[in-house]
Amino acid sequence: MKPTCTKCKGSESPSSVERLNAGYWICHECLTVFKNSKIGRPTIGKPRQVKITLPDSDWQHIEALIASGRVASYAEYFRDLHASSLTKLLEV
Repeated sequence: MKPTCTKCKGSESPSSVERLNAGYWICHECLTVFKNSKIGRPTIGKPRQVKITLPDSDWQHIEALIASGRVASYAEYFRDLHASSLTKLLEV
């Protein structure tokens, strides 16, 4: 979906906006170049770096889940694990 010009709001024609590169757009009506701030996935929380030591067999299992498409990434795997763990802990 094309963004709306930040200056003229596409008052003449919403189709006058064209992508330049890497999130930058140009409005051919008012010749404004702007960056679309709504690019990328939405923020789901504050990132933290965590180092986890697991046996190789566990890493192979996680990598197999990722390769099969059951989870998209290590981050998704550990977010899902964390969510299910919280659910169990809060049931008590």
